[in-house]
Amino acid sequence: MKSDMQTGNRFFYENPQFDYNYSVNASWENSPSSFPTHWHNFGEIVCAASDNSVFEIQGKTYTLQNGDILFTWPGELHSTVQAAPHSHLIVQYYNNLLNTFSDMNFLQSQVLSRHHVPHDAQNSPANEISRYMYEIRDVFHKKVPMVNTRMCLSLYHILLLFYDYCSADTMPASSEGGTLHIKTQQAIANACCYISEHCEQDLSLDDVADYVGLSKFHFSRSFREYTQSSFSDYVAKQRIQQAILLFENRDISIAEIAFQSGFGSIASFNRCFKKTKNCTPSEYRALMMNP
Repeated sequence: MKSDMQTGNRFFYENPQFDYNYSVNASWENSPSSFPTHWHNFGEIVCAASDNSVFEIQGKTYTLQNGDILFTWPGELHSTVQAAPHSHLIVQYYNNLLNTFSDMNFLQSQVLSRHHVPHDAQNSPANEISRYMYEIRDVFHKKVPMVNTRMCLSLYHILLLFYDYCSADTMPASSEGGTLHIKTQQAIANACCYISEHCEQDLSLDDVADYVGLSKFHFSRSFREYTQSSFSDYVAKQRIQQAILLFENRDISIAEIAFQSGFGSIASFNRCFKKTKNCTPSEYRALMMNP
């Protein structure tokens, strides 16, 4: 994997170029012992192969022990503070793999605020996740037929394992009974998909609740319980993701992008973007562009 580093005022933007245009990349021998604070539009998963590797994500420090897993989501500031040579396996993947299926929006609502999977925690999927990560590494280096497809399938297994792990303690306890509980979960999943596909429109909680067939009160309460986010915050984050996709078109101004993404004003776009990405839309777009 080749990598271009572009310097911002406070951090680096890394632009990895995956080998053979694969959607997934694996790095073992080249995993760095330290790496400055940076970000990229790619997801990254680390599997620790020794004790006491230290990483930082969004200002929070994680000291990994052998077998621990660490997820860094696209756009997050992160760094390798201290690690021994060959002490961790890194798997990176294109951001668009998180949006391949409609229900991936619901999956993301459960996992994007979580990062660390200790290997010795109760019901931890760390061992299974590491097995799939090493499968990706082996397939990547052996260049067997259908390399990209095999790696993507392993990646989806990893994401589902992490989703199950996160949702085990974020999903609300249901007194409705199993069938009604599943129906509510599916309704919220449908709402997440609808919001993602229509975020540039003037969405209201009432309209989306009606779309998925829930009362306003039940929808508002259930949406927060299942996604760990308010309806308005979730819509705003989806609009930010839409704006990032539009940034690649140099002919569209920041103002046009704000309105095309569903924001009512430039001020609200700038405020929401900085809160989510720790930089202004202009800074983010400049770092995305090749020098």
